[in-house]
Amino acid sequence: GSLTHLNSSGFQYLSQIIDSVYNDLLIRYYRTEILPSFSPSQDVYRISCIDTLTCSWISLHKNISKLNNIDFFASIWSPPHYMKDVLRRLNKEYELAFYYFITNITQIIKSNFNITLDKISIDNEPENIFAPWEQCFMTPRQLCGLVERYNDPRLQYCTENSYFKVTRSYMSYSSRDISCKTACKTVVSHAYHLSLKPPNSFKAYYDTTPRPSFTSSPFWITEVSSTFTDAFEHQIQEAIDLATSIINFVGFTCVQRYYFWLIYSHDFFGESLIWLVDGNLYYPKKYYAFRYFTQAAFNSKQALLCSRSNYLCLRIGNQLIFVNNKYNSTTITTTCKLCCTTKDYDHYCTDKCNQLPPRSICGCALKSLSLKPCDSGFTPTKNQPRFPKS
Repeated sequence: GSLTHLNSSGFQYLSQIIDSVYNDLLIRYYRTEILPSFSPSQDVYRISCIDTLTCSWISLHKNISKLNNIDFFASIWSPPHYMKDVLRRLNKEYELAFYYFITNITQIIKSNFNITLDKISIDNEPENIFAPWEQCFMTPRQLCGLVERYNDPRLQYCTENSYFKVTRSYMSYSSRDISCKTACKTVVSHAYHLSLKPPNSFKAYYDTTPRPSFTSSPFWITEVSSTFTDAFEHQIQEAIDLATSIINFVGFTCVQRYYFWLIYSHDFFGESLIWLVDGNLYYPKKYYAFRYFTQAAFNSKQALLCSRSNYLCLRIGNQLIFVNNKYNSTTITTTCKLCCTTKDYDHYCTDKCNQLPPRSICGCALKSLSLKPCDSGFTPTKNQPRFPKS
């Protein structure tokens, strides 16, 4: 999703961006896209630098493929254009050709970039018929019918709708010959919420509602972000809401993976974790909020909800991550060295070992648990310069 932003000046910062993602966030799971232009006509499959998008795709994947121990999930926004009708639907006569497109392109990607794509969603947001971007409308019958017909373990990741409720609706589809619950071995969904409050009416935002799971299959969140226009002014709120969404989906819904939408963009952009501002990379507070989870998950895949009535809490391995959305300090039941992100500071460690600061996301390691007073001397320090909004 960052290809457009990277293409216009971003590639000079690519090594810094990759370093932040790989060595600071410790992310090893990446989501990519199979572009429709990879097949310009029937039985023709190639990954060539023919426009800014394909050139950016090639450059990015050449760089990413150099990293060790990484894993890819791929989404398809649209089949090749010649396969769709005027209503942006996949023509039935091309349903088998669509499968050949996927298998041929994954082979080319493996050969040219040494990237294995063995986890693929065949249609990103299939219900989003009015989307202004590349899209393919599919009913649950067609989508799950294709997955069942293809019978390919790499493609049994579905139905990847925009909202949890829509995914639940798609997954409930069942007829005499097709069942989405049978077809989709791993359920994938996005975690958006549609805001109805001005000035961000009808914009997508983090779904922060605790939602019971509707499936016993593995469940992944493969996209989430904020499209709000005031991302800079409300950094701490977005950081709190992102952390709240993660805690609820991982701890309550039992989601196994949670992918953020964009890693990089120009200016103060709600959809990305890293911004380019006045020639410098800027890390908003949601970057630091996300880091508590990604660093904890690097060494452990086990998560447990530990929330209380006055704060949210998720345990990942030996790490505790807290969210305090209140405007006053909150006492926690654990005593440990806390490091926090607040309105005034991106990241700092505090000697108040059982107090969450107002409006904060904090983390601590269980190995630092102690009934003794915590070490003093941790004073708030900003990790980056502040750039004024231009």
